[in-house]
Amino acid sequence: MSMEAANQFLQRLEKESPLRGQLYISSPKTFDELVTFAHGKGFVLEADELKAALDSYKSQLKGGGNIDALKQLVSGQ
Repeated sequence: MSMEAANQFLQRLEKESPLRGQLYISSPKTFDELVTFAHGKGFVLEADELKAALDSYKSQLKGGGNIDALKQLVSGQ
């Protein structure tokens, strides 16, 4: 179930401007902060599942800008 929640979180980030805005305002600097943000928005997921979802996620937007930036948090860049 958590893997599904992780994928839904990424899909909603791409589709919903208000959620992207909230993420931008919270500006997570680490992957753990991103996971905490997702939890705060009601997504029940584990960190390893979000990492796996990010690794396999195919962006629906050209360039995948938002998702690519989140992938950098996983690698600590």
